[in-house]
Amino acid sequence: KNGKKLTARCPAWLKLNKEKDKFEVDRVRAKVIKKIFKMTLDGLGKGVIAKRFNSEGIKTFGKSLGWHSSYIQKILDNPAVIGEYQPMKVETTASHRKRLPDGDPLEDYFPPVIPKETFFKAKETREGRRIERGRTGKRFSNLFTGLAICGSCNGSMHFINKGQGNSYLVCSNSRNGLNKCKSHSWRYKSTQA
Repeated sequence: KNGKKLTARCPAWLKLNKEKDKFEVDRVRAKVIKKIFKMTLDGLGKGVIAKRFNSEGIKTFGKSLGWHSSYIQKILDNPAVIGEYQPMKVETTASHRKRLPDGDPLEDYFPPVIPKETFFKAKETREGRRIERGRTGKRFSNLFTGLAICGSCNGSMHFINKGQGNSYLVCSNSRNGLNKCKSHSWRYKSTQA
């Protein structure tokens, strides 16, 4: 009502001005956002985009040492790129805290860096590439979560299941093109001996 923004918290490609009434676009980061959407529309997946950004030395928006597919996904799913802001509230239970939407999204709250058509076309493109999943079997728990590290670069090892008993431990740095790690994957079965 008073023209001030509700919070100084904003997406990494924006910052609140001194008067606290307007968000300003970081042109360098907005260019990266546009590149993510263009690459997605060109048919590239989030993992490939992260790997390319790492090999090109594109600086991340935070303290992370490199780009990860999960962060690319977060940007592609974030309606803030088209200017929307969803107010949230925190619901606390005995076991955890959960963020929930609080009212309708506010349109034109942030300055848009991507046209709406591009945002929804990218979403449609990604959904069109999604492979239908089969029946879900028993839940699998990776025995080495948080324990296994890469012998070449000390990166964390991630469990990858290719189906039909083909599962592997793979260095996350190698997978994302970080630290020039050339580590090979290890068959999960052979690590259980």
